[in-house]
Amino acid sequence: MLKNVAIFFGIVLFIFFAAQELLSFEEFSDVSGSVIDYADSVKSLEANVSKVVDGDTIKVGVFDEQITIRLIGVDTPESVHPQKEVECFALEASQFVKDNLLGKTVTLIPDPTQGDEDKYGRKLRYVYLEDGSNFNEAIIKNGYGHEYTYNIPYQYQSEFIAAEKYAHENFLGLWAEGVCVN
Repeated sequence: MLKNVAIFFGIVLFIFFAAQELLSFEEFSDVSGSVIDYADSVKSLEANVSKVVDGDTIKVGVFDEQITIRLIGVDTPESVHPQKEVECFALEASQFVKDNLLGKTVTLIPDPTQGDEDKYGRKLRYVYLEDGSNFNEAIIKNGYGHEYTYNIPYQYQSEFIAAEKYAHENFLGLWAEGVCVN
């Protein structure tokens, strides 16, 4: 009986503290603009990848709308930038993303430290595969892109830095011998 009472109060305390955490949006008001926006943005979303723009940008179909997603924490060589030539290894990075994401259902998760959108209006998200792996990190670990921090650290920054170090030390992708040398 005492064990059941302890479990009950444990659950009550958990719910209380979880509710407090969910209700404390003030610290994010400068990121999202409003409590409602932030509450909506923290939800994960499953979506089908309809197009790969380049190695760090995709389009997903949500209902009848196409949404552009910029992958958090990763930067790949430019392949479609209007003011730049195609950079070394850009086509390979884009192909890696196509091979792994195009036509597949992924889970998109925001990072409250990064805001909802970038300056171009693209939604900022981590992309998770059906097996639960973080695809943003996979791009870096396989050498198709660099770790990228825009202004402030993001949730998985240390993991992504370690992933880039791994790719570099193992001569993968961009760091393979003879690739991208001037």
